[in-house]
Amino acid sequence: MPELPEVECIRLCLQRECVGSTATLHKLARDDIVGSIQSPRGNRVGVGPKTPKISLLDGATLVEFERKGKQLAFKAACGRSLIVRLGMSGQVLLVDEIDLEMKHVHAVWLLKSAKKSQFLLFRDPRRFGSILPCENTEELNNHWYRLGPDALTLSPLDLSHIAKNRSVAIKALLLNQAKV
Repeated sequence: MPELPEVECIRLCLQRECVGSTATLHKLARDDIVGSIQSPRGNRVGVGPKTPKISLLDGATLVEFERKGKQLAFKAACGRSLIVRLGMSGQVLLVDEIDLEMKHVHAVWLLKSAKKSQFLLFRDPRRFGSILPCENTEELNNHWYRLGPDALTLSPLDLSHIAKNRSVAIKALLLNQAKV
């Protein structure tokens, strides 16, 4: 499972390589990986409305990449954003060419900047991950507000306050994203 340090490394790489690029949705192989803030696991039963391409940042200029916990947000200049939840086996890959033999690639964006063109891939063999479009910054912030504080921002004192008077195992507490 991608853990917080790995997601932070992905964020730093994308921030360095992709800011200022214009994203074009090249391919959405599976509609069911696209969820919503209300239904973050995606449309696994295969029924429901199709997600408009503009919601998936088609034609948007990427301005920032943020992370909270193990979730990653691609933010666009238009105010829209896309939350990527990697699940157990998800990957975000930045490649120069698409390998047609690569399996489990569910979404592909072509990123064009003044310097180069690259492909951004969302790959998830076990399909526990999802992509959540957000219409504006407020929707993104409301979603992240429901999560607990980010583990990298906690001091030992903060963590002791969270754990105080709780009778659950420390592992269960640390895995509860509403708490940490």
